[in-house]
Formats: sequence, structure tokens, C-alpha cells
Amino acid sequence: MPDIRYFFGWRGPAGDRVHSLPGPRSSWSSPDLRVLKVNSRHAGVDEVAFLVRVDGLVLFHGGDYQGRPARGAATNVLEDMRYLRAAAPPPDLMFLGAWTGAPYLEVIRGLQPKVLFPGHWRKREEKYLGFAEELRGLGIRVPVPCPRRRGDAFRYRGGKVEVEAAASSGAGLPPRTLPPAGGRARGAAPDPA
Repeated sequence: MPDIRYFFGWRGPAGDRVHSLPGPRSSWSSPDLRVLKVNSRHAGVDEVAFLVRVDGLVLFHGGDYQGRPARGAATNVLEDMRYLRAAAPPPDLMFLGAWTGAPYLEVIRGLQPKVLFPGHWRKREEKYLGFAEELRGLGIRVPVPCPRRRGDAFRYRGGKVEVEAAASSGAGLPPRTLPPAGGRARGAAPDPA
């Protein structure tokens, strides 16, 4: 890809298309792209979360962000989320670990994403349905697309996520659209209780 750019949340390698964003909060901008970064440190390594504005979308990827400058230090989550919210509207798409403990709930509440894609369960996708239920039980009303089987595809169009279920035995299934927060997708089976 000739126009690809690389972003590091620390001092990365040198290069024409490489951008390093060290420090607790930093950003990089061009006319068509804005990248904001917050970081934390745990397990002896720097961890980052990125908020990206590009092509009319706002994307947030939580990485392994934990909201603390060092193990055992006071959290920076609220200040970090205020920094990100001051620079961009709520994310259209958020990619975040599927946990409801600190700092994940603070990140979700602080940024108020339109859609939240859960992650970090390493081939245990069945856990994502429970995460979505737990969020609803905590009063967080955000669509959480959950794969039902490997190969499910998700498309974001017109402010909504369409889910195209993976085909079984070669037969394609029609796409279903995720509902507004807290509802059921058209054409989707109800989530198991």
C-alpha cells in the first residue's frame, strides 16, 4: 500500500511514513487524518489506545490500555477520556476488550460509542454475548455486534452495522441489521438468556 502510515504510541522506528506519538497524550494531524493517543503502562511495557478521525468516521481502538501511568499508580482514565472527547465526537466504532471492570466501563461511558466491537477473548467468541448482556444490565445501551460463528462479517453503513452470518455448508445467509441500542436485530435470533 503506497500511502500507508504507521503510528506508534512511543518512539518508534524512523521512516518517512512512521509517526511516533510518545508521552501520556499526543496527536498527529493532516488534512485527511487525525490520530490521538492515550497511554498507560503495566506489565513493564507501554500500552496505548488510539482514536482516529478519517473518511468521516471516528474509530477508537483500546489496545491494552489500562489507564494508569504505572502499576499501582492512580488512574488517568477520566482525564484521558476528556482529552479524547474534546478533540472528537463520540466514536462511530469502538474496539475494546470485553470486560466490565476498570478501566473499560470508564472508557465506554467517557466516549459513548455508537457501536462497540468486543475483543481480546482469543478464540472464545461465545463470551461476547455475555459481555453484551452484562453491559445492558449495567444500563449501557450500545449495540455490541457479536459473532455467532467464525467468518461472520460486519459492515458499517449509514450509522448502522449490518451482520452477514458466515455461510454454513456453502449456503449464504441474508444480512441482518443491528438494532438501536438495547433492541434485537431484524432477522436475528434472540440472544440466549
